[in-house]
Amino acid sequence: MQHVYKMINYAEWRAKCEELMGTPIDWVSESAGILECPFKDLHTTKNAYRDTALYLSGFPHIHCLHESCKERLRDINRFLRIQLTGTSQVSEDFAPKQSRGQVEFFRKNREMLIEKYTPKIREWSWAYLDTGFFLKKMFDPIDPQDWLWIGSPEMTGMNYPNNFGSSSFWIHASPLPKSWRFICANPLKKGVCNRTNNNVAAYKYLVLESDGLNFTETRAMFEAAEDLFMLRLKAIVFSGNKSLHGWFDHPGMEWLESNKSLLVAMGFDGATMRPTQPVRLAGAIRENGKVQSLLWLK
Repeated sequence: MQHVYKMINYAEWRAKCEELMGTPIDWVSESAGILECPFKDLHTTKNAYRDTALYLSGFPHIHCLHESCKERLRDINRFLRIQLTGTSQVSEDFAPKQSRGQVEFFRKNREMLIEKYTPKIREWSWAYLDTGFFLKKMFDPIDPQDWLWIGSPEMTGMNYPNNFGSSSFWIHASPLPKSWRFICANPLKKGVCNRTNNNVAAYKYLVLESDGLNFTETRAMFEAAEDLFMLRLKAIVFSGNKSLHGWFDHPGMEWLESNKSLLVAMGFDGATMRPTQPVRLAGAIRENGKVQSLLWLK
């Protein structure tokens, strides 16, 4: 039976996108390409390859890692959808139908993906580094938006003000209590004392983790996520038990909502993808006495 998503003429859509955008697009897959942001002059930080991507899967849209151009891109994305689908709105059943076919394909071909990407897994070393090193590399100590939560999962709310602080504070706060083994990967609004989705200040990192895949399989799927979805891997952390955590630049909630089911079909845990989900903090000691090690850092 032919999958629903294959009924879309991606070759035609790709050609039309290049014509409409008037700029070269580096198509890295049938339905995703890298391009120069049409509003790069608005960017307040340095531009890099893979900062801006055009996705045809789920629903056509451009996503840029730079927050400063987000509002302007809404108009471009609305225009693209009109030109490709005939409407600026995504019908209630379009994305789900398209996604179901892809999910089925990924689930059935998971072993094939692992075999394909295993030779591409990157070298690493078991680096027993402290939490301060990890935080300094992953969060900007002078960025006021980097208001971080660290602690145990239950430590949130007004009764736990000591579990919230700036990245600069946490970098110099070592050693932390041994029971504080978790961190929220996304900065919260400055001054808040509640780890909720409404309090997220910036979607900085998407953490992918699997309890069902072994280390080699997980590392292969990290490579697949980079290649197939153009996600950018920034760090790999050992949980101290049986899983690895891949820290990726966050692609935005719009993209994640459209593609989360595909990542789950690849073997990743959907719960870990929540913006405020507590994840293992590199450098802390797990309950079993093992170090939650930083294994690889971009």
